[in-house]
Amino acid sequence: MIKVTANIASPYSFILSGMRNPNQQSYTTNTFSTERWSGGSITHRFYTNPSVVHITTDPTSSTPLRITFIPTLTPNYQLKYGFPNIALIKISKLLQNLNIQHIRLNAPGGITLSTQYCNATVQSSSAEAKPYPFRLICHSMASNHIILRLQSDYPFWDPSFTQRDINVYLQYTIADATTSPSGNWNAVAYSHLTL
Repeated sequence: MIKVTANIASPYSFILSGMRNPNQQSYTTNTFSTERWSGGSITHRFYTNPSVVHITTDPTSSTPLRITFIPTLTPNYQLKYGFPNIALIKISKLLQNLNIQHIRLNAPGGITLSTQYCNATVQSSSAEAKPYPFRLICHSMASNHIILRLQSDYPFWDPSFTQRDINVYLQYTIADATTSPSGNWNAVAYSHLTL
């Protein structure tokens, strides 16, 4: 925030730098805005399209953020032709700060997710899992993505959460003509409270 205490000749410019991990308000857009306030209200809002780079490593340990895909019914292969495969998608180190409200997990092309099956938990110790691990809600499900939300009873933020895995069990089918799914699974965390 920049506070101006005296009149400034127009035009005026300033540079924002060092913002490596800004909180994006919505997953529907990649734009950010700058607001100019005067007398307690917004007088102008400027939308920009900066080159914001998503973090891909844990800032404290430099460990890469990653997704591991593990078929559970047939661990060495996946079945096609409408077979309901089940997989564990393990998302590592994505809970990077206390502002995270939603996680969007996107499936690669050629995979159709079942909208009826989703189970998501966060890696928890036996002392914490009373009786279950910390849970996430599969809040919104579509054929190509799910959106996970923190449960209302999710514990207060702890810095150790940055090192925990998110385990998501999903049911999916592979397109008949697909020899292997095209693209990768990807997950992005968002700080906005609503979808």
